[in-house]
Amino acid sequence: MNVPNDLWEITDLNKEYNFIDTYPKVLVFPKEALDKGEAFLNKVAKFRSSRRIPALSWYDPKTQVSILRSSQPMSGVIMLQSSDDKAYLEMIWKANPASKELKIFDARPIGNAHANRFRGGGYETWYPHCKIVFLNIHSIHAIRKSLRKFKEICYPKQKPMIGAAKKPLVGGEKSNWVSHLQTILDGTHKIVTEICEEKSSCLIHCSDGWDRTSQLTSLTMLLLDSYYRTLDGFALLIEKEWLSFGHKFAIRFGHGINNPKSEERSPIFIQWIDCVWQYISEFPTAFEFNINLLKTLLDEVYSCRFGTFLFNNEKQREEARLKETTTSIWSYVFDNREQFLNPNYSAVSAPLRTTQPLKVKIWIDYYCKHSWEALENDGSGSSSSSSSESSFQQIQPQRAAPPPPPKPQPSETTKF
Repeated sequence: MNVPNDLWEITDLNKEYNFIDTYPKVLVFPKEALDKGEAFLNKVAKFRSSRRIPALSWYDPKTQVSILRSSQPMSGVIMLQSSDDKAYLEMIWKANPASKELKIFDARPIGNAHANRFRGGGYETWYPHCKIVFLNIHSIHAIRKSLRKFKEICYPKQKPMIGAAKKPLVGGEKSNWVSHLQTILDGTHKIVTEICEEKSSCLIHCSDGWDRTSQLTSLTMLLLDSYYRTLDGFALLIEKEWLSFGHKFAIRFGHGINNPKSEERSPIFIQWIDCVWQYISEFPTAFEFNINLLKTLLDEVYSCRFGTFLFNNEKQREEARLKETTTSIWSYVFDNREQFLNPNYSAVSAPLRTTQPLKVKIWIDYYCKHSWEALENDGSGSSSSSSSESSFQQIQPQRAAPPPPPKPQPSETTKF
C-alpha cells in the first residue's frame, strides 16, 4: 500500500494485544494521530464499541483514497459526543485532499442503529466533513433464521414431486435469503461507486465491526484490486479482513459449543462466500481461483481439520500456538494449486464494475448438493435449468487447460 508515507504510519501499539484485543498486531493509523500519542488514541478507542478504532484496510497512493474499518461509536441515548473521535475522523478526511468529505458507510438499517443507542451504541452525528449512509444489512440473528428457513425448503423431509426442482429458487425469496444477499451486493456497489467516481475515502462499520464490516471491506477490495482476485491475494484477503480483524469464527460456526440453538451462531462467512460466487458468475474470467476453492473453504470451516478458522481472533490463535500445532488450510490449497485454478482466467487490472448492482442467483450446486434431486443425479448436484450452474461449469478446472496469463502482483495499492 506504499505505507508508511507522509500521511499514514504503521504502528506496533498493539503488539501485545493490549490496545485492542480483537485487532491484529500490526495496524495503520493516520500519522497525525500517532504524532498526538497513545493517550489520544486511547480516548478515541474508548468511544468505540470493543475499542475497535478506525484502522486502515486499503490505500491507493495514486488517488490517496483509503478504506477504513471500525465498530460503532458509543454515543448512547443522550447522543454523547467525543471531540477526540471527531478529530480522529477529520484526520482521516484530511489524509485524502481530493475527498470533499469522509463517507461513512454504516452497514445496519437505520432503525437498528437507532435501537443500538439504548444499549450504549449509536452512529456518527454532527461530525464535520462526514456524511453517513446506511446500507440496510440485517443482523446476525436475521441471517441465521433466514438460512434455516432456506435449508428447510432445499431439504424437505419427504421427496418432492416431479417438477419441483425449482423450489429452492422460490425458497430463496420466501426465506429472505436472496434479499439479504442482495443488500450486501447493493452496499458493495455503493461503496465501489463512491470510491471510483468521487474518490472519497470511506469508513465502514456495523455494530461491532467483525461481521457485516468484514463482508463489505473484503468485497469492496475484491472488486477494486486485481491482486485480491488471484489465488494468493484471495488468501491474504481472508487472512487480513476476516481472521486478523477478528471475525468470530468459533462462535459464529459453533466450534466446540454443544448448543446448536446458540443465538451467537450465524452464517456471515457463508453469505460472503456466496457473494464472491455471485461475482465469479458475473465475471467468469476475472478470477484466478475457481469455485472449487469456495466450496472447499466452506467445507473446511465446519470440519476444523485445519487450524486457520479456529478461535475468534488473532490473539486467541497465538495463545493456542496454532502455527505450531495445526496445519494451515493455505498449505493444503497451495500444495494442490491446480485443483483451485480457473483455466479461463484473464487478468484485468481495472476495478470490476457494473452499472447496477448484481442480481442474486441461487447457488444450487452448493445449497442443494445433498438434495433428493442431487442424489438421483449420482450426487452431482447438477441442474440443467439453473443459469448459476452454467456459470459454475464454465470455470471448472479442465485437464487440458492453457497456461494462465501473467497475474497481477502485489501493487502499491495493496498489502501491508
